[in-house]
Amino acid sequence: MVNGVTVVDQKTGAVYQGTVDLQPTLDRIANGEKYPSRNDGSTFNNNEGRLPQEPAGYYKEYVVPTPGIKGVGPQRIVTGQNGETYYTPDHYKTFIFVKR
Repeated sequence: MVNGVTVVDQKTGAVYQGTVDLQPTLDRIANGEKYPSRNDGSTFNNNEGRLPQEPAGYYKEYVVPTPGIKGVGPQRIVTGQNGETYYTPDHYKTFIFVKR
């Protein structure tokens, strides 16, 4: 759970505020299930340089659905090959380390 999150839909400006439960998405990732988005499970290139620098292909990104926002929305979980996990509520502008 991540408390005090503000998520803004980049297309409509709709705002979601509150607590985000990442567990359903973490469970989906662990079970190898794919969210219906072409980017779910794809390589995250860390172009913004906001995560520790690692070799190309090190990170993967996964969609975190946002209540009230159509489509994939701005939330993602990014995982590293060594199991580290990060959450971004704002499409890669900021990252929160997720302890598992």
